[in-house]
Amino acid sequence: MIAQENGFKKQVRIEKAITRIGSSPANDIQLHSGLVSAFHLQILYAREMPDHCQVVNLTAEPVVLISNGQERSLAALSALELNARDEIRLKGVRLSFDLPQVTGILSTSHQISATLHLPEPVLRPNTTLVGRIALKNEGAQPSCQFLVEVTGIPEDCYQVDPIPLMYPGAQEDVNIRFYQRKTHPVAGFQSVVLSVTAPASYPGEQVSIQQGIYVSPVLEQVLQILDDMPAPRPVTPEPIQEPELIVAEPQPQPVAAEVLPEPVVAMAEPAPVMPEPAATAPEIVSVVVQDEPPQPVRRPLPVNPKVIKTPVESFWDE
Repeated sequence: MIAQENGFKKQVRIEKAITRIGSSPANDIQLHSGLVSAFHLQILYAREMPDHCQVVNLTAEPVVLISNGQERSLAALSALELNARDEIRLKGVRLSFDLPQVTGILSTSHQISATLHLPEPVLRPNTTLVGRIALKNEGAQPSCQFLVEVTGIPEDCYQVDPIPLMYPGAQEDVNIRFYQRKTHPVAGFQSVVLSVTAPASYPGEQVSIQQGIYVSPVLEQVLQILDDMPAPRPVTPEPIQEPELIVAEPQPQPVAAEVLPEPVVAMAEPAPVMPEPAATAPEIVSVVVQDEPPQPVRRPLPVNPKVIKTPVESFWDE
């Protein structure tokens, strides 16, 4: 909420992570005041932490901050956390902050006292948000039994611990748990209302508490890789054919036969023919006969000659 001295008021919703405030038109929120610097403040806000934010002083002068009714000083070029209903005072301008995720009291009772405390009103996936409800019997009825009803969120998304009987003036802290079931509750800001009653002891009395809860979205991511190349055809392995074993029959080895020269038959030379003497008177001729050397006796070869091999030739045949 922006309030100026001339009575002008304007409400601005902050949704960005970084919001700049100043007199320059380049800011996200422009303040039309000559006493405000061109870039005066910077608001840091995260949707995951919606119950508080931070303010940064961009100037060289301190800034006045009102928190819980107490005045604080935000030094130059420094940052501080802002809570609900905190106020920043500039020259001629006031900025008050109303955070949506804070606890609010809708109705009160003189006999019943109840408060709710959540350390961080953010419901994240696969986590349990645990809060504490402080109950007190302000009346005079003994054995008071309190009942807590929750609306604004599905029944399977919360659980309240059992509450014991309470005597007058007794106080008890009871835990309340919030769950996220992926698809419910719906992601985003949710407003939850707690109603505390004691119908048997204090009929008609009720305390209503409103609490804002930010439900974080559940993201499911799938990675799929597509190949633009055609898929290869399956290769069927061919059966392996074993080679046939060929048994070679033993072949007769050739036998080297020793060829002997054919025998030469020596023919006896015919005796010279002496011419017959003429019919003349015979003459007596003396002939001297010389003896020839004796010829060797040659035997005929057998029909099937027997081959005789040397030891070397027999080795290779084997």
